[in-house]
Amino acid sequence: MMIRINIAFFFEDIGHENFVQGLVKRLLREKAQGKIEVYGDNLSSRGGSIIRTNFIEFMKSSSEGRAGQYDLVLVVHDANCHTVPKVKNEFISIARRFNYPNEDIVFAIPDPYIERWYLADPKGFAKGIKGKKVPALPGYFHDKSQRHYYKDRLVEALRANLIGSSIGGAEFGFDIAQEIDIKKAGKVDPNFAKFIADFNGCLKRKYPPLR
Repeated sequence: MMIRINIAFFFEDIGHENFVQGLVKRLLREKAQGKIEVYGDNLSSRGGSIIRTNFIEFMKSSSEGRAGQYDLVLVVHDANCHTVPKVKNEFISIARRFNYPNEDIVFAIPDPYIERWYLADPKGFAKGIKGKKVPALPGYFHDKSQRHYYKDRLVEALRANLIGSSIGGAEFGFDIAQEIDIKKAGKVDPNFAKFIADFNGCLKRKYPPLR
């Protein structure tokens, strides 16, 4: 029996969109072996605070019965220079204001930025960009003085493979998500592992055959 899953996606930018949508499609493909049809609506990917504005409007529309029917909501937001719980709680408080069930919301919160997830498995990254030179695994930095650290490492890894990009490597997000070793990336970044566990847990709860 084919299972249809409707997902409402909220992204900050195209770097989030390409990588996380690619990862979600991979997880569903591996989990259900072709027995799932994924229908996703991108409700925000313009960057900045617009994601919160769009999230509030979605919650308001849902409470008034004007939003579409979604099986789950997936919010992707960098931790930036804040803590992961702080970012998550901002959205949870909005959902509670409109009585939206929190268990139907899954969060992907890279700490501090999505580029760390791109590089969490260097070998998988190289395969995703079809490069021969495997980059070094970046260290962990979480402060304002290092806010460009991961973006710079990603661009350097592309240049080392003689690859240019006008959008900081985001165009390779989908392909990288197909190639990375999920377990290795999860060991490098606990928040990556948390997202994988939460997403799979939501699937098991809503769709028992996927256990």
